[in-house]
Amino acid sequence: FKPEEFFDYFASELFLKTDPETQNFLLKTSFLPRISPNVAAELTGNENAKKLLAELSQNHFFTERRSVSDPVYQYHPLFQEFLQAHARETFAREDLLKIQRRAAESLESSGQIEDAAELYRVSEAWDGLVRILLANAQAMMSQGRNRPLEAWLDSLPVLLLEQDPWLLYWKGACTMPSRLAESHGYFERALTLFSKKNDAAGVFRSWSGAIESLVQDMGDIKRLDRWVALVLDLMKQYDFPSKEIEDEVTARIFTAMPWDPAEPGFVKWRKQATGLIESDADPNLRLMTAFYLLAHHLWIGEYATGRIALDVIRRLAKTYENISPLAYCMGRMCEGWFVWLS
Repeated sequence: FKPEEFFDYFASELFLKTDPETQNFLLKTSFLPRISPNVAAELTGNENAKKLLAELSQNHFFTERRSVSDPVYQYHPLFQEFLQAHARETFAREDLLKIQRRAAESLESSGQIEDAAELYRVSEAWDGLVRILLANAQAMMSQGRNRPLEAWLDSLPVLLLEQDPWLLYWKGACTMPSRLAESHGYFERALTLFSKKNDAAGVFRSWSGAIESLVQDMGDIKRLDRWVALVLDLMKQYDFPSKEIEDEVTARIFTAMPWDPAEPGFVKWRKQATGLIESDADPNLRLMTAFYLLAHHLWIGEYATGRIALDVIRRLAKTYENISPLAYCMGRMCEGWFVWLS
């Protein structure tokens, strides 16, 4: 069969034979990837949603029950496609967008975040998508899920993205692994906007991101001098809004400075970085800082001191569930690197 023939069958043999209330219910719930009775009732206003879904499943009406204890239903993909196509023909565009946005709100309130984000995207409900994006960005980045996060960001209107410093910041974070020059540009623009808003958290985090993008780029290290001088000025203008942000800035200053003990101020920041890796700070930050500390000690030939950083790396790498995939890989790389050189 061709898809169109399936659609004709669904329409003539099944859909059109149901009562108008059931048709309305099917059309509105077709935008839910997984349908819980509570969400369906909220979306359609049908108090009999639980009973109706159960009957659809029991009657093999292309509706499958996915769980037993807490029932969740799912339409057959072809049937769902038919229903969505029919909904687009039945409802005016504005009414259809309202249905999709209400469905997204119901999904969001029930904790189905990614499904809600997709519906906010297709219905161009940017406020809802931005809300989900900003609330979940940190966790998604920690899990190494920068690609779906970047897809959300890319779907936003460019003007909206460029006017919101946090969106620029997360865009920079998403592009960090592969497009470093582009990433640096996003962090720099975010820093400018945060400065205008006097947002200390945003200022310091954007500065940290800009530093990391330059360090990973491994280009002209003299570019870092301006950024080190900048943060020393920023620290005179703003207090650190949290210990976590202070730790992040500490790590980045050490990373950005010339790794020469004779460099003014370097020994001070190296000492603070050494204390940081032994603290209870974020394990990802500790591991990445330990990586740079190890690199510094190996660079100047202090292998015995470098073992301190390596021991921290080994301990953190054992707790894989607490660190990002990138940090874990860098930690394992350090072990091989140290053995090879020593």
